[in-house]
Amino acid sequence: MYHEKDVGPYFVMTCIMKGLKGDYYDITFNKNWLKTSKRMSVSAHAHHHLEAMITEYEKEKRRAPIVVVLGHHPAFYLSSCCLTPLGNNDYLTASSFLDEPIRLTASHTWGKDFLVPAEAEVIVEAEVLPGVREKQNPFGEIAGYYQPEMLVSVAEVTAITMKKNPVIQGIFPGRAEHWNLGGIPKEGSVYGQVKRNIAGVKAIHIPHSGCGRFSCYISLQKEFENEPRKAAMAAFTEMPNLKMAVVVDDDIDVYNEREVLWAVATRTHWDKDLEVIRKIQNFRPWLGDAVTMIDATRPRGVNFPERNAIPADALIQAEKKWKF
Repeated sequence: MYHEKDVGPYFVMTCIMKGLKGDYYDITFNKNWLKTSKRMSVSAHAHHHLEAMITEYEKEKRRAPIVVVLGHHPAFYLSSCCLTPLGNNDYLTASSFLDEPIRLTASHTWGKDFLVPAEAEVIVEAEVLPGVREKQNPFGEIAGYYQPEMLVSVAEVTAITMKKNPVIQGIFPGRAEHWNLGGIPKEGSVYGQVKRNIAGVKAIHIPHSGCGRFSCYISLQKEFENEPRKAAMAAFTEMPNLKMAVVVDDDIDVYNEREVLWAVATRTHWDKDLEVIRKIQNFRPWLGDAVTMIDATRPRGVNFPERNAIPADALIQAEKKWKF
């Protein structure tokens, strides 16, 4: 239990499924309400790979094998939140995050037909029941609000395997560790997407103030006046939950939110540098469907003042004099 009004205890870690018609494994960060000792919810939503894969099994009236991994290397969990396409073999992606091959072993329930991470602390094996939907929530989720009651898939537990002295891991939802887990890998995904079209991109940050999901800061060395808008649109294309993209010059440290907001306050011309685009978002209806992009870069062709700076040698002397 994490929050006062949570409906019950949840696993808040990673689920793994195997494609029915493709020999690939999908790793998705997920939550599971423990309804009984042998029954749990599977939070597969319309935007999730899990929902698409469960639907594939349901069309053939088959139970869908699924495992919950409760404890592994932090890099394994970071890989579960990067933006890979459906059909990608996520075990290979996890290996790239770990910087070594991920060790796999046969599952207890399905044997070599479903391989599971050998280094996991605890693995819960289960089968998603075709055509069954049951209620779950309220649950305190990543945005800092209680997720409302909804219908989701249900799985029956078939086996639990573990190390001799396992340490069950969980992420505290809607707090810093949750935002880090979701935001850090997505920064790399968005950087790659923007870099394909804009060579001058310098850094991407998805800050805690946007819950590691809803806002993105992009710094770039602007060559053309339309590049901030192109960069923002690329970010929205890559991140389905993104609500706000702020683009700044490369002299701004996007990891320092004070600098970003300073640029927004002093470099933005609100009559032309703020754009609202409607009917983009669709994941959380209460957030609305509109997104916004803010161009906080210095305008070209305008006699824009130079940013003031303290002499470097004066800073060095001050550091030497007052260093304790």
